[in-house]
Amino acid sequence: MKNIVTVAILGAGNRGREAYGQYILEHPGDIKVVAVAEPDREKRGLFAKEHKISKAYQFKSQDELLAKGRLADGIIIATLDTMHLKPALIAMDKGYKILLEKPITIDLEGTLEIVNKAKETGSKVLVAHVLRYTKFYRCFKY
Repeated sequence: MKNIVTVAILGAGNRGREAYGQYILEHPGDIKVVAVAEPDREKRGLFAKEHKISKAYQFKSQDELLAKGRLADGIIIATLDTMHLKPALIAMDKGYKILLEKPITIDLEGTLEIVNKAKETGSKVLVAHVLRYTKFYRCFKY
């Protein structure tokens, strides 16, 4: 039997829902979203409905989700650029594998904090560098 990777998503906006969320829906035997944090009630509700996430695992903030302990194998941080640092550091302390939307943070100091925390904890951190505006990728439709 194949293991399904579980993830929590911070941010159910454009990147969280339309890129990662859509990919996950198209690969149901590989990955499943088990929790979502999104301050916008409508976006959170729509995302939760699409992914069949129970009310108990729908959070108004990333802080609420991260306070619950480790809910999944990995976490996707698809929030505003200014909101990457804190959840990444907390997620590494909790043992999550992390997919972090670019930029890592908004400044060098924050980026170095994440790099150092990953080294300290042995965490796996993947930075998503999507090239959606390059000439080659613009010919594709989402």
